[in-house]
Formats: sequence, C-alpha cells, structure tokens
Amino acid sequence: MEKKSIFLTEKELIEKLSLSRTTIHRMKKEGLPCIIVGKNRYRYQEEDVKKWISKHWEIPYHEKIKEIDNQNRPINEYITLQELMSYYKISRTTIYRLTKEGMPSLKLKNNRLFFHPDDVEIWINKQSEINQSKKRKKLKD
Repeated sequence: MEKKSIFLTEKELIEKLSLSRTTIHRMKKEGLPCIIVGKNRYRYQEEDVKKWISKHWEIPYHEKIKEIDNQNRPINEYITLQELMSYYKISRTTIYRLTKEGMPSLKLKNNRLFFHPDDVEIWINKQSEINQSKKRKKLKD
C-alpha cells in the first residue's frame, strides 16, 4: 500500500516545527519546497520540508539555538533582525552597531542574527540607566 503524502498549511508547519512565520517565509525564498494553492496560500509536504531543512542546515534551527542558548528557549520565542528593526523602528546598521556594543543576539552558522525580545529589552533598559547616570555625573561636574 502506498503511503499518502501529508500536506500542511503554513500555520500547521509553524506549529509543528516551532518556527516563526518570518522564518518560514525566508526559507521559502531560499527554496523551501511548497505548492501554491491560491493567492498567497501554500501547502507543504512534511517529508520534503524535513529533507530540505536537513540538506540546507547541518542541524535544524531549533537544535542550533539550544546549542547556543543555555536557557533552552524555543525558536519561536526569538525574533529576526527584520522583526527587531520593525518593532523598534531602527535601521539594520544601528542594530549591527548595538550588537557590537553588547546587545544580546545569537549568530548562527548561516550568519543570521536572532534576538530574544526579553534579553533585548533588559539590555536597552540597562543602557538607558547607564546613559542617565553618565548625564547626571556630567551635570555635577
């Protein structure tokens, strides 16, 4: 008996692989196999997707994150560079500068940056406190 192929919607794929919608769209641009079933509607064959991921990354995203992030947070808690740019309304260049200054990020082997929103928020608040104390110190002098 022939094994039936299972097609997943984007939502089902996101839930099954614990990836963000943005990651799925990026993977699609990079060649993730899918079938167009309507305007901006796609279906994904689970086996093809798993093969594609294993071929394009030695280790799936969620396993790479676990290697780097000792808190073992799921991949869907992380946001991409584009999502961070959109949320804070800052440029790519500014984000690169902030990461060089110490803003927490994860850089995977494929050179993509991921950010955990809580870590970024804590870092930004800490930087604000440091800047305020520097301003106060200058005013005293």
